[in-house]
Amino acid sequence: MEVAGRIAGHRPGVVVSSPEPKAVETAELIAGVLSLETRVLAGLVEHARETVPFFEDPSAFRAAVLDMLARPRERVFGEESAAESLDRFGAALDGAMDAERRSVAAVAHGTVMSLWLGAVLRTPPAEIWTSLGFCAFAVLGWPSRRLVERDAGA
Repeated sequence: MEVAGRIAGHRPGVVVSSPEPKAVETAELIAGVLSLETRVLAGLVEHARETVPFFEDPSAFRAAVLDMLARPRERVFGEESAAESLDRFGAALDGAMDAERRSVAAVAHGTVMSLWLGAVLRTPPAEIWTSLGFCAFAVLGWPSRRLVERDAGA
């Protein structure tokens, strides 16, 4: 698994993931290759948009996400604003680092990962979201809590 190979050199101590099935499955695959444990963290779930209908047209979905990313303090797409998602996600990662006291690899979802990476890298989250590949992941170094590896996108 290519992602595990990219992560391995940073020697994380644990793989954390969202509780959503695709994220758990990906985290378990990565952890298996690296002989690591996994931890499921509720705070790593995707931006909350359960009441948003399914978009048949991918361009309409893209436009809705980009609108949400452009207006981070407003609830324009779902039950959470981008800022609320970022706060929740960041707190979960901080908690994981505090609990583990070692480097952490995180597997999550594109929108919320883009929000967090945007804050860490001081880059517009829309630029990150549009560049992400299939697997949204990041490795956080200990004790620096600095980003050491991420999905570089397509």
